Amino acid sequence: MGYNDAVLRFSNAQQVTTGSDSGVASTNVIDFNEARDMGVGRPLFIVIVITTAMTDASSNSALGTVLQGDNDEAFGSVDTTQDLGSFAAVSAVGSRLTPLIAPGFANRRYGRLLYTSTNGALSTGNFSAFITLDIDAWTAYPVGYDVIGP
Repeated sequence: MGYNDAVLRFSNAQQVTTGSDSGVASTNVIDFNEARDMGVGRPLFIVIVITTAMTDASSNSALGTVLQGDNDEAFGSVDTTQDLGSFAAVSAVGSRLTPLIAPGFANRRYGRLLYTSTNGALSTGNFSAFITLDIDAWTAYPVGYDVIGP
């Protein structure tokens, strides 16, 4: 899943079980001044992984994720956001999102994730999320031919 450390971790098996429109903030806020020189000249990814399956009363919920940035650690007035994608309630444990962080996003002092459920409250669901330089995005597919000969 790529290299990550505590300074670049938003959530570590964080429980998100709410139907609130305002969402649930990640456990950790990343101080981009502390996490300096992250991948200079290289793209940065956020990896978000389901660590405990999501459930709700009718299995029709979704969990949306956004990256929020602010120059105030209390996030009193979030000044920028980036949509990172969403998970359907029936997504399997281990399902993940690996969005690329928009260039210039780390120009904000602080960053956090906001998890927001739609179509009802989640009764279970845990997530881990972190920033990394490398993601495991390679998938092996069978070739469409037979090899004949020595």
